[in-house]
Amino acid sequence: MAFSDTNGKKPERPDEAISATANGDLLVFSAERLDNTGYSVEVLACSLRDQEVTFSAEVPEWIDSKVAFYILYPNADYLGLRWEGIRERVLNVSRDLGLHLGKVEFLKPALGRVRHSAGRFTYSAKLKAGQCTVLSFKGAFKEMPKKVYLRNGKVLELPSASLSGGEEWLLTLTVPDGFNAWNASIMVPKRLGRSEEFLRRCTEYRENLISLVGKRVTTMEELAQMDVPEEPQPPEDYCAELRANGSDVYSTRLLGNSCLYSDGSYYGFDYSGKGGRVISVSFNSTGCKPAVWVAFTGRLNMFSRGVAAEDVWEGKHVRSLFGVFGNISVHNDDGDGPLMPDFEGFLVLDLVVQPG
Repeated sequence: MAFSDTNGKKPERPDEAISATANGDLLVFSAERLDNTGYSVEVLACSLRDQEVTFSAEVPEWIDSKVAFYILYPNADYLGLRWEGIRERVLNVSRDLGLHLGKVEFLKPALGRVRHSAGRFTYSAKLKAGQCTVLSFKGAFKEMPKKVYLRNGKVLELPSASLSGGEEWLLTLTVPDGFNAWNASIMVPKRLGRSEEFLRRCTEYRENLISLVGKRVTTMEELAQMDVPEEPQPPEDYCAELRANGSDVYSTRLLGNSCLYSDGSYYGFDYSGKGGRVISVSFNSTGCKPAVWVAFTGRLNMFSRGVAAEDVWEGKHVRSLFGVFGNISVHNDDGDGPLMPDFEGFLVLDLVVQPG
């Protein structure tokens, strides 16, 4: 689904923030996600006193030019997964500063006050001491960028995979250096289907979803009110049977973001690491040419290839410009912001590997 953020397994999150200073009486945490369907940003700001907080997130042109529309969200997804760790961090910092907040609570953003212009999102909110709020959005791709760049302009080398053989096949997955941690799930379908008619209907459905929105920025509430056509279901016809020594796995019938399909049963192989690695998986196949689904998640943080936060001075006020892919900044009404926000980025890819 073009509106879905589900893509393979969600990466595990730490229980606590990596680091965050309280300059401007603010603690800031952020996560970015780039996958086959779009680019997502979440920036969570927690205030240690009553003040106005301003968010700014600039989507780089190489991403913005591939986006069909943006969706604003009322909650946090990945940052929400580690909310308890963030909450404890805010309480501990407040105690260290002698503030004794008592409680930390999440305040839903007023999406009507989020501003967007030329790929730049801004949002201001008045927060009481102990309140946190988020700027969260996703740009849905009309097509995924061919190259991925880090905020410092360097090209991020992507994982690659190949499939070779005859009746006996070998999948080779190459994970490059550059990720702080990664995991890869290789799923060999037990039965594979290829249908020209279903490919046509599947492709038309996705193109219609993109044209249905008809505006540059929308919300989940507005999307829920749209008359979305019914998603076509794959047929029960299969042209290949595959056999491997992996564990039994059950997932979606569609292989990743493709229009190839299975019966939902796969042979699964799970791998993880912190550096470069070459992985090989063998299997047998009879019938039409096979295909294998690789769900890859790579984690990048502030220590990834020099994408650390940069201090921005405006007169006597200082804050950080941060982000793994885009340019993000948060400051209070005085112009001060945290000097070392906790930020991470995730590259989540569905690789559907075919011969040749």
